[in-house]
Amino acid sequence: GWASGNALAIVIQGTGKRTAVAYNGTAAAAPLLHVEYSTGPGVSSSQSGVTASPTTIAASTGASASTVTVTVRDANGNPLSGATVVLSATGTGNTVTQPAGTTNANGTATGTLSSTAAGLKTVSATANGVAITQTAAVTVTPAAAAALAFAAQPTNVVADAVITPAVQVEVRDQFGNRVTTASTSVGLAIATNPGGGTLSGTTPVAAVNGVASFADLSIGNAGTGYTLGATAQGLTGATSTAFNVTGVPSASLSTVAASPTSIAAGSGSATITVTAR
Repeated sequence: GWASGNALAIVIQGTGKRTAVAYNGTAAAAPLLHVEYSTGPGVSSSQSGVTASPTTIAASTGASASTVTVTVRDANGNPLSGATVVLSATGTGNTVTQPAGTTNANGTATGTLSSTAAGLKTVSATANGVAITQTAAVTVTPAAAAALAFAAQPTNVVADAVITPAVQVEVRDQFGNRVTTASTSVGLAIATNPGGGTLSGTTPVAAVNGVASFADLSIGNAGTGYTLGATAQGLTGATSTAFNVTGVPSASLSTVAASPTSIAAGSGSATITVTAR
């Protein structure tokens, strides 16, 4: 049994109220009682881990998703159950589904990641508020090609001159991501034709890495408010912003006139009018 001068350890387990009396008789004769308690081992940021499978998914609103598994451990590598896990991911367009509950007996909890924005996503997690050192990488690829969009719009130009910089049309998925694997044949034509012009240059053009570039386009007739239309089989087309084509003065059709045609030397003046056509 216990003797005066010896230490005494009391281990309390379970729940409920406990009463400890550190004297026998009067409180004045009581020895000093030290009470120490522990809430159990804590989360280790370095021993815990985050993984994702699969590591590559297609852009979607949830049809294609990666399962994120978080394993929570203490400093000795033992799994911790009952830990609250919160997931997050870098980038935009993400939908992160949090774990339905706390970690199980194996220390694991799972959630999911999907995204409408293509690109590399870094998935991180906290457990009971402790940031886990390890992260998981998930690559989101574009969905199937769905539409065209002008990446470089036509600019104002002189008649018969090449439109610069080159007009560019992208192949995009339904979420607006450029489909970098697309080699679609893209055609251009005049959509709005205020000057009755004809589009010259190479068209259609095959997309390279999802972009069709038109480097030699020109229009012969002047006009204000031309637009171009882009088309490709099976894809929604696109219309450019408006641009203007200005004419080139003709030496034979332009005129120069003076009024009056006769003036006195040293004191008279005449108005010169140039009409460019």
